[in-house]
Amino acid sequence: MVRQMRNLEQDSLTLRVYRELRREIVDGRLAPGSALVEAKLSKELGVSRTPVREALRLLEQDGLVDTIPNKCSIVVAIDRQDILDTYEIRKPIFGLCARWACERMTDEEVEKLENALELQEFYCTKNEFDKVCELDTEFHDILYAGAKSRTVTQTLHTLHIQSQRAREIAFRDDARTLQAVREHRAILEAIRNRDAAAAEIAAIEHLNQAKKHVLKGLK
Repeated sequence: MVRQMRNLEQDSLTLRVYRELRREIVDGRLAPGSALVEAKLSKELGVSRTPVREALRLLEQDGLVDTIPNKCSIVVAIDRQDILDTYEIRKPIFGLCARWACERMTDEEVEKLENALELQEFYCTKNEFDKVCELDTEFHDILYAGAKSRTVTQTLHTLHIQSQRAREIAFRDDARTLQAVREHRAILEAIRNRDAAAAEIAAIEHLNQAKKHVLKGLK
């Protein structure tokens, strides 16, 4: 039992470090080419090297860092072609995810999705767009899980992180944030009505608009 508790504590630390480093990479505070050294991060974050090592492994799986054995991890650069590829790959999978969510989400899960969206809409009225963007990930994660497919969830999770990086590299626009929340509402209503075709169309249109916004910012 003690051993199990230690494992849980270790997992919690790993996730904390992973989320903090992921946020800094996505936000651009850790720029492409930045070196992430275990010992240095361990000291800065006040944790042992083990959760840092595991967090870096997770970031590598997300495609955010490359690891140089026995040296350090390097934040991966992202260019225009990477962004185009990410959205084009993501669109059909996200459309399928929305379709399956219509068929597989329970009423309780749909309610959870509704709650996340209502929070987004609430913070929109307060002009707290950083909070809205944080909740964007929650909304998408609930939707991914609703497809009840481990492959879909893992694939979209990774691609969503890359899309977030692209958005930050281009620019964050409050008008686009408001539009994205309205697009979330269209996806949710289709799922609530169990209209798989409408959910798929709404999901793909959501990514079409996101891609258009990001590419405009990269010109």
